[in-house]
Amino acid sequence: MTLAQATLQQNAVMFDNDMAQVPARALTMGTGTILDSREALLVVTGAAKADIVARVIEGPVSALVPGSALQFHPHCLVLLDEAAASRLTQREAIFWQMQHDPELQAFLSA
Repeated sequence: MTLAQATLQQNAVMFDNDMAQVPARALTMGTGTILDSREALLVVTGAAKADIVARVIEGPVSALVPGSALQFHPHCLVLLDEAAASRLTQREAIFWQMQHDPELQAFLSA
């Protein structure tokens, strides 16, 4: 698929900001394939992604936000920096769950 201009600009840092070297197309994976995986890892950084992170994690599952389907994945780990997590409205509840989830604690201890 052809990448959006904003994505190209974000990816430019990986290519010494030489836009001519930034790949303009990428392979995609369908939502069904992702949900069929044994484990999923979503890593998001930066304030520019805060709105979509909130919609993926807290919003309703919607075809308009394909990442929201990860709410159905039985083993999905989401790693966010503070900026990416800044729009979450349920931060306190999520933080409490993280502190009391035995699977997550075992993962973090490994």
